[in-house]
Amino acid sequence: MALRHNDIARNFRTEIAEEASFGTLPSGSWPETPDVLQMVDSDLHIDGMDQELLDVSDAHVRRTGTVDAVIGQKRATTWRGSVHLKAIPTASQLTASGSSAQLSHRILFRHMFGTETVAAGSTVQTSSTTTSVIVGTGHGSRFTRGSWILVEVAGEMEPTMVTAISTDTLTVAPALSATPTTSGVVRQGYNYAPKTLTAKTGSLSLKKSFNSAVQACLLGACFSGKFNFPEFGKLMTLSLDGKAADWTAPGALSYTATAASDDMGEAFAYKNGYLLFGDPSTLDRSTDTCPFEALSIDLAQSQEPIMDGTAASQSQRGWQDVGGRPYPVTGMLKTSVDVTRWTDFAGRTDFRLVHWVKKGTGTTASFLLWDLPRLFLKIPKPTRVGSRLGVDAAFHALEDTLGTTTDHDVAALRFVMF
Repeated sequence: MALRHNDIARNFRTEIAEEASFGTLPSGSWPETPDVLQMVDSDLHIDGMDQELLDVSDAHVRRTGTVDAVIGQKRATTWRGSVHLKAIPTASQLTASGSSAQLSHRILFRHMFGTETVAAGSTVQTSSTTTSVIVGTGHGSRFTRGSWILVEVAGEMEPTMVTAISTDTLTVAPALSATPTTSGVVRQGYNYAPKTLTAKTGSLSLKKSFNSAVQACLLGACFSGKFNFPEFGKLMTLSLDGKAADWTAPGALSYTATAASDDMGEAFAYKNGYLLFGDPSTLDRSTDTCPFEALSIDLAQSQEPIMDGTAASQSQRGWQDVGGRPYPVTGMLKTSVDVTRWTDFAGRTDFRLVHWVKKGTGTTASFLLWDLPRLFLKIPKPTRVGSRLGVDAAFHALEDTLGTTTDHDVAALRFVMF
């Protein structure tokens, strides 16, 4: 018996990859090449890895005359963990000459949302205004309606969304605070939207190595992700609540076991954030700034198994995300008391909520951004914020009406890494 001692559970390496074929460990180019994923406190928990053992209840002349069980199929296992939300490395930012980087967190958000838009940026041309940004010749085709960009204004980057494209002229909203800097940076983001115009499927493989002798793999995996907005000043995280249809039993699987850092930048602390809350058609970055005490944003996700009786070791051939009803996005905004919230609820006033956090300064600053373009309040609840009177304004979000061509057009929630 090969007993092992002193293998510390927190000392391990986790890798993640998109599967080209459900339940098969991928070996192609990124994102099918396993990428190092840094978990919070090495916090990948796997529950299950169970396989059915089927009792054979044949009749027998003796009461103890039984036969050994038959090994059945593997049962879907569950897994969970969390990662810190992190910055895009400066070298991977999508400037005019930038190109998309092979980043582990891209795999997470591609799976969580389903639709990703990534392209090089451009530079500000003359005659640009606060609502009309002219980019370099031929660069208009790089941009997508419904995607967010950063535009340089007086040496700093300001987020705004592309609402229309005419050749190389981008119509943007909310309006920039001032005329953008001629020859300044126009940076694209890694933009994500819920895949809803077509079915959202797809699966992942996760490799877990404690050392060279104790390794395991989850195959045909999926997860639901949850953004965690902590107490101000604390680190932001993404929780992963997952399932896997198949797995490889622990053993020496010839995986790389050496601990390694991931390919992301520095973790985001929940500070230097801005929240805009106002009329979707006139949202303004100065007059619609909303001081707040707490925020939650939850994207509806629910993976159902697609079954297949022809499989040998397990009975699935895929996952399909069926989440989205009754509402695709829900959340809560806690602020100081505002009695107009009850009027807004009764009148079914629609709002837009845009929230971003910023790390750094200048043209290389990093951002994370959430955009809920059509938001309706549930009945507000009076609450206490310390000794002060506040209000919890729960909400749900509906699809955008920007267009019907792409998932970005109809997104109920847009998320962007800059």
